[in-house]
Amino acid sequence: MNARNEKTATLPLRPDLAEDLKAHMALFLPTAPVFPGMQKKSGAEMLTMDLNAAGIPVADDCGLVVDFHSLRHAFASLGAKAVLPLAVMQKLMRHCDPKLTAGVYTHLRLIDQASEIAKLPEFSPLPIMNEGEATGTDGKTVESIDTKIDTSKKTCLPMIPKTAVSIEDVNKGPMATGVEKNFQ
Repeated sequence: MNARNEKTATLPLRPDLAEDLKAHMALFLPTAPVFPGMQKKSGAEMLTMDLNAAGIPVADDCGLVVDFHSLRHAFASLGAKAVLPLAVMQKLMRHCDPKLTAGVYTHLRLIDQASEIAKLPEFSPLPIMNEGEATGTDGKTVESIDTKIDTSKKTCLPMIPKTAVSIEDVNKGPMATGVEKNFQ
């Protein structure tokens, strides 16, 4: 590949694409270019002609345009969705700064963020403790602990991930002496 800086750049291809290209290029002379039309036209002109021939609009209703540069944005975004390391994407994009790859070329939409949030563990509050119940701190009850907690109201303990630890696990732990019956 001849990059914008006039230096040759060699980039890997997916094995399935490499096989498809190899089969296609077997029909031509060994010295034939993969994209022969680019000798007479620019890549942008060739892409526009191909999109038109396929019935694909060059721009959508939102004003997003399909061109070679948008393919770079799509490539970076697909790499992020596939959780490729940023350093790898930076090298594949031939960027000298990872901020350019991550901040300018990578576009994650709300749907992408939502699917990642769904992977987090479910959170559930611990049981509400009433005044007078043992907290597990040396067997002291809520009213006997010197804190600024308003013990006239029920106090809800912090939320913990259901998948990380269960009440049963907490009750069986080394600090659980005398607590088991209070969380049942």
